[in-house]
Amino acid sequence: MAASELAGEYRIAGVDGQDIDLTNGITASIGQGRITVSSGCIRRGWSYTYEHGRLATRPAKTAAPRCVPGLRPEEAAVFAAFDAAQRASRTPANGIAISAGEHEVTLFSQ
Repeated sequence: MAASELAGEYRIAGVDGQDIDLTNGITASIGQGRITVSSGCIRRGWSYTYEHGRLATRPAKTAAPRCVPGLRPEEAAVFAAFDAAQRASRTPANGIAISAGEHEVTLFSQ
């Protein structure tokens, strides 16, 4: 998978082998060196590098949430997966899997 294939707007369909079924969607925006994940009023970001199939992320400063909800387990798992990310690959269904060890997030283009 080439680095240019990561760029885009995505819905996050699953995390750690489980489908995400929330009242609001969790989305990811991946651009040049930046990943932003939004869920309702919560927004987190990472800077990233992707070379030779290896993905490395670092938390980036993001705006404070517009509300103060507690994190749902699905949101916490998505954020943990992006914190630990080491690989990006295509899934058989043409999605993107971001993974590291036991963590994996599945993204599909919007």
